[in-house]
Amino acid sequence: MSLNMVLSALKIAGRNTQSIEAWVQQEDLRALNVARFRRYADGDHDNTLTTEQKHLLNIRSGSGEDSARFNDNLCSIILDTMQDRINLTGIKSDNEQADEWIAKLLERERIDGLQVDVHGATLRDGNHFLMVHPDREGTALTNPNYGRARFSPEPAYDGAYGTLVMYETAASKTPMLAIKVWKITNAQIADTTRVNVYYPDRIERWIGETATGLREYTDDGQPARIPWVMADGTPIGVPFVHFRNRPNGSDSFGLSELDNVIPLQNATNVVLTSIVASSLLSGFPIRLMIGGEV
Repeated sequence: MSLNMVLSALKIAGRNTQSIEAWVQQEDLRALNVARFRRYADGDHDNTLTTEQKHLLNIRSGSGEDSARFNDNLCSIILDTMQDRINLTGIKSDNEQADEWIAKLLERERIDGLQVDVHGATLRDGNHFLMVHPDREGTALTNPNYGRARFSPEPAYDGAYGTLVMYETAASKTPMLAIKVWKITNAQIADTTRVNVYYPDRIERWIGETATGLREYTDDGQPARIPWVMADGTPIGVPFVHFRNRPNGSDSFGLSELDNVIPLQNATNVVLTSIVASSLLSGFPIRLMIGGEV
C-alpha cells in the first residue's frame, strides 16, 4: 500500500506539502529495505541464476516452486547469535515504589518472552516499536487488569503494514506522531486497510480501501477522534517506544544488522552455486566433438 493513501489521514499543523513528500519518499525507501531484510532473514534471497544455470543445477522454475532458495542462509545465524547475547532482567529507578511497580508490570506482561520478539525484530529491521495501551478487554468486574498498562510489539512498516513514526527534527528522540497500518478482513470489500494516527493528545482512526482512500472509522460505535489526555487535560504523549539498533546519532532511526551482511550473503550464494556446478560438471562431464563425423 502506498503511503500516499496514509497521507490523507495526516493533519499536521505547520507542515508544508514539500516536507511531507520528502518524509514519504524516505519512509518508502526505508520500507523497501525492511521488506528485503525480512526476506533475507527467512532465506528468500535474490536469485541471479540464468535459465541455463537453473537447468544445470536441476532447479525447477514455476509450478509454485521457489527457485531462489538455492543458498546457505547465514543471515539467521547472525541474528540468532546476537539475540542470544541480549537478556533484559529488569529496570531500576531511584524510587523503591517505582521499582516495585515496574517489576510487577514486567512480570504481568511476560517480558521474558516479549523481549525475544522485540530484540529479534530490532536487530533484523533496524527499528521496532512497543506500544503502551490500557487494557480494555472485558470489564472491570471480569478482568482484574482492566485499565492497566499493556505492551504490544509493533513491527516497522514494510510497505504493506506496520508502524511509522515522524520526528520534528532528525536529532529528535521523542516522536511527534506515530502511524499504525494494518489489514482487516471485510466480507464485502477486499484489501481493507485500517490506519490509526497517534498524536500526543489524541488518536485518529481511519479505514479505507485502495480504490477509495480513507474515511473516518466509526464502525464500532466509537468516535473517530479519541482524546488521549490525563484527567486534567494534559497530553499523555505518543504511546510508542522506539527501539533502535546501532543508532548513529545523525537521525532518529537505527541500522539493521543485515544491512552490511546482504552483499556478503549474495557473494556466498554465488560461490556455493559455482562449487556445486563445478562438481556436477566434473562428475558428469559434457563431451564435445568438433569437426568429426558421427
